Amino acid sequence: MNATLSTALPPNTMLGNYKLLSVLGHGGGGISYLAYDSALEREVVLKEHFPFGLSRRGVNSAEVLAEDTELYARSLAVFCKEARILAALNHPNVVKVHDIFEGAGTAYLVMEYVEARTLKDYLQEQATNVQEVQRVLMNLLHTLHYLHDNKIIHRDIKPGNILIKENGHPVIIDFGAAHLGTINHTLTPVGSPGYAAPEQFSPSGRVGPWSDLFALAQCFIHHLPNAQKERYPKSFIKSLQKAASAEVTERFATATDWLRHLAPGQKKAHTTLLLLILCLLIIILAAILYRHPHSPSPAATQAAPVSPKAKELSPLPEPPLLQPDTAPTKMPMGTLLFPAETPPTVPEEALFNSSHRQQDASIITRFRAQQAEYRQKYKDYCYNAALHNIPMSAQEEYLQKLTDAYRHNLKMLVE
Repeated sequence: MNATLSTALPPNTMLGNYKLLSVLGHGGGGISYLAYDSALEREVVLKEHFPFGLSRRGVNSAEVLAEDTELYARSLAVFCKEARILAALNHPNVVKVHDIFEGAGTAYLVMEYVEARTLKDYLQEQATNVQEVQRVLMNLLHTLHYLHDNKIIHRDIKPGNILIKENGHPVIIDFGAAHLGTINHTLTPVGSPGYAAPEQFSPSGRVGPWSDLFALAQCFIHHLPNAQKERYPKSFIKSLQKAASAEVTERFATATDWLRHLAPGQKKAHTTLLLLILCLLIIILAAILYRHPHSPSPAATQAAPVSPKAKELSPLPEPPLLQPDTAPTKMPMGTLLFPAETPPTVPEEALFNSSHRQQDASIITRFRAQQAEYRQKYKDYCYNAALHNIPMSAQEEYLQKLTDAYRHNLKMLVE
């Protein structure tokens, strides 16, 4: 019997509200179970932190014991930290994280259970449906762009980790090997042979978005039947070959680069649409000037408002210094997760357009700059706060100050 499977918890084991039903799989970082959430009455996937070589199961017990206390503590801290980052993601094609909790000497990640077929089965069944297969690839590229934009490298893209729902939407699962940011030195090989990029098995390998793209290309190359590949556009097949190049410099650097290769006419169509909108605006402006050809009355001239350009905007507050954590954070069962990296709803456009007078170009420029600064500060703080395990109360205090200052500046611009 496989050593990892022999240490898996048996069916009917209870972990808090979760009853284990069966083992779904295992990897170097842990064991995945199909479980039943008795509180919400639904099936979920429960991932147990059980790093191979660093832990063992207690005799006749669910307790996980560390073989090397220091290394195991680091592994547990990374597992919990990355789980919180994943929990902040919000994308229909990324498996949803419901909860993370500690118990039995380890930690558990609770995710949605997706009933679907694997990408391998899907490609074999839909190989003759060229447009549908291309749509799924582009959908996956948009998903990887979202992950990479949030500094997450999956590192284990393979057919078994890509599920296709009945409606044709793909879902990426199993983030057990995920890493935050680019990796310049690979200490431990991570990934599935046959799909993972060469750099993931090299000590000097530099792992980044291009590594996930390599694995995605391999999925389609291996599982699209050769007999059907002649049906596909040459640009599609060449893009797979380019993404799967052995040399990193010969691949697509980002998912966006690959998407541009697949849809070279997209930029032209976008430009055409902008030109049409511009022409429409010119026609509307000409109609307004034609209806109101007269100069403003003297009274209107005397009552001209003072330009907001003279008003000084308050600087947006800087975040407090974040002290890095030195030990894994102990979390009770059902611990709440960090907030998503998305600013709360602020009616910027409605507020900015509330004035009946026409805004000049300089005010619009200041508004856009303030808006961009606020959103970037909000996102950066949430990301760093999650990395450093900053308490929820401390996060809320700063984010409220930041949002209040932003609202105050917007009101100054439109008054």
